[in-house]
Amino acid sequence: MQTQRTTGPEYRSPYLPDHYTVDTAAAMLGIGRQELFRELRRFGLIHKGNNKPCAPYVEQGLMAVKSSSYRHPGTGEITYYQRPMITPAGVVWLADQGVGDAR
Repeated sequence: MQTQRTTGPEYRSPYLPDHYTVDTAAAMLGIGRQELFRELRRFGLIHKGNNKPCAPYVEQGLMAVKSSSYRHPGTGEITYYQRPMITPAGVVWLADQGVGDAR
């Protein structure tokens, strides 16, 4: 029987999500959604035009992208979209930068 690793870089808690929505991260930081989007743009974590995370910050593990789709109820056409997501490390990084209640 193999034991489950409970510490170290390979360990992932089953109780913690891999990433948070902008709404959830904003609530964790004690600020509003629009203010968090402003801060993400100010620090260069997301692109100004489309709110997609910048590749270096995805690679660093601060941001993530959630791809999804939906079927239009009238036309039946499938539309694909992407949402910016913030990792737990990203929330900590933002707090360390003075975003939210940590100011």
